[in-house]
Amino acid sequence: MLVLKIIGVLVGLFLLAMFVSSMNNYTQKKYRYEIFNWYNLAAAGIGYGFMLFGKNWYLEAVNKSGDILNGIILISIGVIIIGLVVFNNVQKTSLKFGLLFSVVQLALYIPASVIAFYGLLAAAAFFAQTKPVYSINGR
Repeated sequence: MLVLKIIGVLVGLFLLAMFVSSMNNYTQKKYRYEIFNWYNLAAAGIGYGFMLFGKNWYLEAVNKSGDILNGIILISIGVIIIGLVVFNNVQKTSLKFGLLFSVVQLALYIPASVIAFYGLLAAAAFFAQTKPVYSINGR
């Protein structure tokens, strides 16, 4: 049964990749803009991060009877960043297409942002352990 689950996940990921690729091909031909790109992923990831940390900060302040404004400000910044991604998509495409596929894009970017965040942490940990090599003989 585990093998079937693994095959199902791989087939699902393949179909998702085909969907993203076909949407990018369509929008590239029609609007000269790829709706799924690295800049939107980075902006959405930053926006989701602000919203997540803002929510955590807000809930911690509510539990401790502290200042809730910090959490609200972080959540607002995250919503503005996500709104800018949607605005950019609508501006580069049509209103209907931009809104519809912004919803799809942002739903797909939630797990992609988490994976990208852990990838950045792994890269930072790897490069933090890299040390320069010195030549004692002067060569």
